[in-house]
Amino acid sequence: MGSLFVASASVAATLLLAAGCGAPATEVRWPASPEGVSMAGELSATARTQGGATPLAPTGLPLDGEDLPPDAPGIHARSFVFDGMWVAEVVLGDAPPDAELPLVVMFHGRGDRPRIPGGPFGRVPTPIRVLIPRGPLALGSGYAWARFSVTQNRHDELAADLVAIARRMARLIRHVERTRPTAGTPIVTGFSQGAMVSWTLSVRHPDVAGLVIPMAGWVPPAARPSPLPAQPPVRAMHGTADPIVRIDPTREWVQQQRDAGVDLTWLELEGVAHVVTPEMNAQFEAW
Repeated sequence: MGSLFVASASVAATLLLAAGCGAPATEVRWPASPEGVSMAGELSATARTQGGATPLAPTGLPLDGEDLPPDAPGIHARSFVFDGMWVAEVVLGDAPPDAELPLVVMFHGRGDRPRIPGGPFGRVPTPIRVLIPRGPLALGSGYAWARFSVTQNRHDELAADLVAIARRMARLIRHVERTRPTAGTPIVTGFSQGAMVSWTLSVRHPDVAGLVIPMAGWVPPAARPSPLPAQPPVRAMHGTADPIVRIDPTREWVQQQRDAGVDLTWLELEGVAHVVTPEMNAQFEAW
């Protein structure tokens, strides 16, 4: 089952691009106004692939009121709020929303926002449930998981934020597993700061993940428990020319995990910067 729904989630990689912004971020407890936000508005804001983030008005309502239908053939989307965070829940494939399904949890990058799956994502070989939480911190026209970028070299503060958000994400996943019929143990994945969240989650709360696929991410030393607990398998990839999340600290972290006996597959992509490439997408699917 694991390999089947990893393949089903392969297109997720293209939806996890990050802005890499180094500006400070501030917490937004969602919704920010009594009116709330409709799923149709959020779909409209997140469906664009080029510069797709729509800024939020001070009331928390989308500035762009364009409607998109929340449902399409093979795609059923809804949203909910958990622990003050907005979460998109998307069922892909021919299955009712309350069906027992594999669960994939995707974390967007810093400065980005959830991208609602569509297009080829609707042609999965088996129905899956995709959970796409939105970072709780407002950052420009997008959102973040931590107050600081890795580029700011405030690694202890970054680690503290990652540990805290991993705790919240573990609660979210347990909540979904209790309230939605779930087949197997979830896959967690992300790009950039989203990869840091997924990897920190897997080492701090290994019971909530059956497989972790971090792309261009790393776990700061202060976020690593000692000794490292038994962990789910890891399938990680990173570009050697990444100027944002540099590869050398990730190599050190990979070796530490291997020394601890983690089932870890590591792929370095020569000359690749802080992007998701077709090769990364292909490898994601192969895993």
